[in-house]
Amino acid sequence: MICLVEKRKFIDDNKKVKEVSNKDYLKDNATASSINTIKFVLTGFADTCCIAAIDTKPCTDYERTWWVRHVVSIFQTSANQTGTLSFDWCEVGATHQALEGMNDFFKKGNPWYADGLAYDINYGERVVLEGLSGQNKANVNKIVDDILKQLSSPMAMLKSIANSHLNASFIYHEVRATEVLTKFAQRNNWLKFFEIICYLFIGLKEQEVNYKTLKDEEQGATVVLLQYSVHAKLHKNSSNFSLH
Repeated sequence: MICLVEKRKFIDDNKKVKEVSNKDYLKDNATASSINTIKFVLTGFADTCCIAAIDTKPCTDYERTWWVRHVVSIFQTSANQTGTLSFDWCEVGATHQALEGMNDFFKKGNPWYADGLAYDINYGERVVLEGLSGQNKANVNKIVDDILKQLSSPMAMLKSIANSHLNASFIYHEVRATEVLTKFAQRNNWLKFFEIICYLFIGLKEQEVNYKTLKDEEQGATVVLLQYSVHAKLHKNSSNFSLH
C-alpha cells in the first residue's frame, strides 16, 4: 500500500482554507499519521546506527537485546502515532491460543507466550511478534518452535473471528514480507518496510468497518449466499480431509 501525500487547496487572494469534506479530513489525518510514523522511526534508526555506546560484552548474544534495540520502537511508534493498536511486551499470554485449546468441558488450554502482542480498537488480538534468536547466534530448536508459534497464531486469530461469524462472507489477502534494517548503509531500503506499516495502518482502520459488515452479515441484515459463507468454506475444507 502506497501512502500519497495530499495537500489542501488554498484561495489565492485571502490565503484561506477551502471547506474540506469529512472524507478529505480523514485522508489528511491518515497521511499525517503515516508521515509522523516514518519520521520517528527514521529518527530512532539514525540514533541506533550512529551510537557511540559501548558494545555488549563478549560472548553474549541475548535475544531481547537486539529485539528491544531494533524492533520494539518501530511497532510502538506506529501504534502511538496511528492510534490503531495497543501493545503489551515480553512474555504476553495469547488468549486466542488458549481458546483454541479449549476442551469439551470448556476448560481453556495453555496460552502461548509472545514477545509482543497487539490489540485493535475492539481489544481483539491482531499482531503477534516473536524474536527468534539473537543477532549473531541461533538456537535451531528454538527457531523452529517460534516459527510454529508464528504460523499457528494468525490461524487461531482468524479461527476465533470465523467461529463467531459463520454466516458472514469469506475472503483473504496475501501480503509480502520485509526485514528490519539495522545498518545505516541500508537506509535506502526502508520504502518496502514502510509499505507494510502503511498497509497495517490502513487495514486496521478498515477493520472497524469490516467488523460492522461481519455483524450485519451474521445477523442477516446483509444477504450472503451460502456458498460464499465462512460456514460453507469450513465445511468444504473439512470434507476434503475426511476419511471414507
